[in-house]
Order: sequence, then C-alpha cells, then structure tokens
Amino acid sequence: MTAKGDITGTHRSRPRTAALVLTTAASLVLALMAPASAPARAAADQPDLTRFYAQRIAWEDCAAEMADEARRTWASSEEKLPAAMARAECGDIDVPRDYAAPSGPAGTAKIAMLRIGAADAKRRIGSLVLNFGGPGLSGRLALNSHLPELARLNERFDLVAPDPRGVGNSDPVFCRPPDEPPDEPSDAPADAPADHDQTPDTADEARRVADAQRRYNARCDEARDVLPWVGTTNAARDLDVLRAALGDDKLHYLGFSYGTKLGANYLHQFPGRAGKFVLDGVDDPTVDTRGAALANTRAFQLALDDFLADCVRQGPKECPLGASAAAARRTVEDRFKALDGTSVRAGEGRLDQGTFTEAVQASLYSRTKGWPPLRAALADLVVRGDGTALAALGGQTFTGTSRPDTAGTSPPDTRPVTPGLPPAVPGVLPAVPGLPLTAPGTLPAAPGDREQQESDALRAVSCRDTAERPTPADFLAAVDEFTEASPVFGRRTAAAMLQCTGWPVPGDDSAREVAAEDAPPALLVGTRGDPATPYENTAHMADALGNDSRILTYEGEGHGAYVTPSTCVHEHVERYLTEGRLPDEGTTCR
Repeated sequence: MTAKGDITGTHRSRPRTAALVLTTAASLVLALMAPASAPARAAADQPDLTRFYAQRIAWEDCAAEMADEARRTWASSEEKLPAAMARAECGDIDVPRDYAAPSGPAGTAKIAMLRIGAADAKRRIGSLVLNFGGPGLSGRLALNSHLPELARLNERFDLVAPDPRGVGNSDPVFCRPPDEPPDEPSDAPADAPADHDQTPDTADEARRVADAQRRYNARCDEARDVLPWVGTTNAARDLDVLRAALGDDKLHYLGFSYGTKLGANYLHQFPGRAGKFVLDGVDDPTVDTRGAALANTRAFQLALDDFLADCVRQGPKECPLGASAAAARRTVEDRFKALDGTSVRAGEGRLDQGTFTEAVQASLYSRTKGWPPLRAALADLVVRGDGTALAALGGQTFTGTSRPDTAGTSPPDTRPVTPGLPPAVPGVLPAVPGLPLTAPGTLPAAPGDREQQESDALRAVSCRDTAERPTPADFLAAVDEFTEASPVFGRRTAAAMLQCTGWPVPGDDSAREVAAEDAPPALLVGTRGDPATPYENTAHMADALGNDSRILTYEGEGHGAYVTPSTCVHEHVERYLTEGRLPDEGTTCR
C-alpha cells in the first residue's frame, strides 16, 4: 500500500478493519441499504423510510429571488448576471430528523436546495450535487455565486446544491441571546463578552477562552430540538434521500473542503449508490481535533511563507518587510509579538493579535485576490504603524478566480463570489478545522442573522461530529507545539480546540468513518499550497477510503483547485465527471 506521505499513484484496497459506526440517533442502518430509487418495505426491525425515498421534488422558478440575492451580496446593480441564473429553480425534500425513528417525536426537517438546469438539455447527463464547505455554508447561496466557475459543468449537468440540515433554509440552528424572544432570530451575532485573549498562552487566559465558549454555547440550548440531529453522518443520509428524489440511480457529487468529508462519509454509507465523486481541498478523517488543528497551523504557516517569498520578489517599494523571505518572516512575527496584550490604531478601532491572525489567514485563501491586499496592508502597518487595512481584511472573503475563456485572454474575476463564514462571534473564537471553500468572513451586504446562523451551524456540526471536548489543560499541553509550528497562527488555532466547551448535546466520531472499499474510485484533488486543507490530507483520505481513488495534484496556492484558473485542473475534473476517465497516476497540474 502507498504510504500516507506518498501522494502519487493509485491507492489500493485493503481489508476493512473498522466496523460501520453510525450516530446514536440512527444506529439502525439496514434501512439505508435499500434499492436505488426507493427502499423495499422495511422489515419489522428496520425503520420504514419508504415515504421519504418515494418523494419527488416540486421545483419552482426562483430566478428572481437568486438575482435579488446576488444584487444584495456580490453583484453591482450595473453588473450583468450569469445567464445560468435564469434557469434557477428551488425546491425541498422532507427527511427524518432521527433516522432510527422516522415517525418518532423528533419529527421531520425540510432540506432546501437550488437547481440550475443543464444548459444543453439534449446532452444532459444528469444531476451533479455540490457542497461548498463549512460546515455551515449555504449550498443554495454558494452555488448561486459560483455559477461562472461552474459554467462548463453546467452545460451537461443539472447543478443541485442543498443547504445541509442545520444550515440556511434547512432546519437552521440559531444560538440566541438570553434576552431575545424565542421565535425571532437575532439581527446580529450574539454579544458574547470579549474579556479574554484570543491568542492565549497562560492557564488563566486559556480558562477565560473556555469560559467564553461555555457561556456562548449555553445559548445554543435554545436549539436543542435540532442539535442532536445535525452532523455529517445524517447529512450524508439526506444526500441519499435527495438522490432518490432527483430520480437518479447514482449520486454524482462535487465537494469542496468540508464537503469532501461529507462526500467521503456518503461513500462509506452508500458505496453501491455512488457515481462519480470529486473531492477538492480534502479533509483528513484520520486525525483527532488536536491533529487536525496542528495540521491547519502548519499549512497556514507554509502558505504564509509562500506569500512572503512572493512579496519579497515584488521589491522593497511594494514589500518593505525585508530583503529576504526570512527577514520578511521575522518582521511579520515581530509585529505580531508586539501586539501581545496591546493593540495599534486601526481606523476607528484597534488591531490586536486575534484580528492580525484572522486577517492574514483570510488573505491566504487566494493568491489572486488575497495576496495583493495583504501585501499592501502589511506595508501600511510596518511603514506607518497603521493597522486599518489589515484589520479590514479580517472581514473580507477571498476565493479563487473565475474560469478564463478558452483562449486564456479573459481577465480574472476579482470579486468575492461566495458568502463565507463570519470570522467569529464577538469574543468567541471560530472553529479552525473544517474550513469552507472561502476564507472566514462575510460579504458586506450579508444580513446579520445569516452571519450568526452560519457561525452557529459551523459550531453545531463541528461539535456534533466529535466526542472530544478538549479542556484548558489540553490546550496547555499542546500550545508549545502549535507555537513552534507557527508563532503567528499557533496559539489562536490551538485555542479554537476549546470551541465545544459546554456544548449542550454529546457528539460522536461516526463522521470519521469513510472506509469505502466497495465504492467506485473517486477523484481527489489536492493543492500543494492549500492553507486550509493541507496537501497531505489527500493521501490520508485516499488510504482511508481504500477504493483505489486517484489523486490529482495542483502545484499552486490557495484553498480549492477547481476554482482557480488552472485549465489543467478543469479539464481533468470535467473529463472524469462527463466521461468517467480518471487522470493517470501521478498527474500534476499548474
């Protein structure tokens, strides 16, 4: 078998060593092994899911709604919207909250989705279901804003993007402030107290972080009717109900970032119903919370080093950080350390270590869109002592560029195109593992309740997907290793391990079960300079799947390869999805 560190070649099957582990809420899995379109009538000891699998979606035209959404977020009033948006249709399906008791007291949830019909109806292949990451990112809104990048796939596929359970319009999780009426969502993120250092390095500071998390999480008890049923394992089951409702024998899937974890869990649960699967920006199902956070820390540091090397090549006028990459790194680290326990001017506010880290992380998501403003912002801080521009980057969203035309002459699309996750609920650190396709941040026009909902959904799914509840003692045991890996990112990333302190419901590790020897091979796309999902994750996932999945390597920077201008990546992904042809072993794109 290929070693975990080897990312080339096909990964061979191995004997399954772990039994199928499912959530406590849905331990009766035999009902999910039904025929492709609808399950046979359940045996006496199986929950009957027939009515869910027998659904068909009543699609409604929602082009006007999606156009309004685009105007509110990423498109100016003068900008021409993608023609594909005129084909927008919205619909929903019913799913049981509790798959073990589909007629039980937990009730049902509606899963909302957006479909963009295939442009070439005569050559239509079928449906391609997408997940853009998070967890917590609305699939509907993400698809609506990524139409330019997905135009080639949309020629022959209906693009279908659901809001996963707990997210957006699908049984959303809200953690409400204590004084808010229970039937009205907040118009802004909850006002958790910021009485702690978001880059802690002492026992007292770590305790304050944990206490802030506990206080915020106590508010999530308002969503107790939803919280036990969110999570990746149930979301994967929902995808199979969606597959049946679409009338498809096989699920064809494109998942980015966290969406790779969701897709892999589907392959584990439903290997016989899987069609062509592309996983881009791959999660690592083999590591625990600490391992995932440490890998993220190292990946962000690698991305920062790549950025600084490029910065120095621009010359001292553009990059007054030092004459070499090593000197520039010392400058950045010195500026970061100087903010410990203090702050500098940033417009009407202040720049502290937490905001510094957040801004740099957000900018590293995209070389094209994130690096130039980060270079200018760091220059302002170093030359003028002004942190305004750097602080502002913490609230921005940077993604890959849209596809150039076939001649390669189209200028890159420089707008932010996907609503991302809010950088944090005030005073509460965000989750670091399981990042979305876009950088943490919200688009300027995103309503406050959406910001809160995306953040709360990320927290709810992340805490449901693990039985671990790290403590301040665990943080203290880890922080030196994290800081050694990255003086800039280490402490804040380590502190994010405390996000589930006092979470109202228990979690489990069923989402890490991805062994899928009987599933068809998937295409796993890894980016060498990915700051959010480290490149080595790709090999780890291929080994864990054990189904001869093929790896495509993109020798570039940023989070996600298909959203970059790489024609090579586009061609391999599209050829596989439309023709079923995997790239040769060891294929590399630039």
